[in-house]
Amino acid sequence: MPAPYLLLDMPPADFTNMFDYQTKNMAAVHNSFIQGINAMVAHAPKITPVKVQPFMIFSLAVVETIHHHHDMEETFLFPELKKKLGAGVLSQNVAQHKEFVPQLLELKEYLAAVKAGGAHDGQLLVQVVHSSGDTMMQPVFSTSYTRDRI
Repeated sequence: MPAPYLLLDMPPADFTNMFDYQTKNMAAVHNSFIQGINAMVAHAPKITPVKVQPFMIFSLAVVETIHHHHDMEETFLFPELKKKLGAGVLSQNVAQHKEFVPQLLELKEYLAAVKAGGAHDGQLLVQVVHSSGDTMMQPVFSTSYTRDRI
């Protein structure tokens, strides 16, 4: 599915309720990832040479933030949820992360190469995002599925 990706619906939760906060916050964070990817796809073909470096910095920040977020989930959040909910509850999430990380790293390598002086090809960047979009975005979209099970 090509970008632009639709934002997740916000769960009917109250930020002031400590039990609802994590659910609503996770949806908001994942929506920021979706907006970042959408912005990359929307702007990549229109970037002028003078704006390539700022755009690469922005794009790398988006990709690195997504990667960091998922590393933190697997390192800290998932093990705690596993203790509370039992083994296997998050196995789909872990499998999705393992599937999309190589594609996320491929995108990061491309962005880093351009930032280091390589040629910027906006259409190629869009193609890279679109070719891995289904796999990269599945963990983002399945958050509501996991949230409903928890």
